[in-house]
Amino acid sequence: MEWTVLSILVNNVGLLLTLWVFHDLFVLKNQSNRPWWISCLLGVFLGLVAILILSVPFKFIPGVLLDARSILISLSGLYFGLIPTFIAMVFASAFRYLQGGIGALTGIAIIFSSGCLGLLWRYLHRKDVYRLRWSRLYVLGLAATITMMLVGSREGAVRRKRTALDGCV
Repeated sequence: MEWTVLSILVNNVGLLLTLWVFHDLFVLKNQSNRPWWISCLLGVFLGLVAILILSVPFKFIPGVLLDARSILISLSGLYFGLIPTFIAMVFASAFRYLQGGIGALTGIAIIFSSGCLGLLWRYLHRKDVYRLRWSRLYVLGLAATITMMLVGSREGAVRRKRTALDGCV
């Protein structure tokens, strides 16, 4: 089945909306009382959603995949906390590694940088994490995008240098 850009976007947005509904229905506002095993189950759920998002990417070029994983992982860091986010990062990274391609390591770096950024945002706004204004969420998205661009451009530059050096030898 050939996915168009619009159908991929709708699929990713639908999965993110599922996460939002899941969060509103099942996640306690006071997460400090959550047992560790509930955090682990949340992490598995988030990891499975990340795998679903990664399984329907937009293939920019062979091996380079575009999807909403950085949105999912950064928001899970912000709203779900350390244990669920770390488990989701491991699930998503393992799946991205198994997908292979020239962008696999960059994709894994983007997963971990997005998760760390979401956790940092959670720490910075720990008193009002559930009352964040749209402007602060926008800045988180902007920071995740800039981080993604920096990680991707650095990896691409290293790869271009290796290719150039291989051509000279």
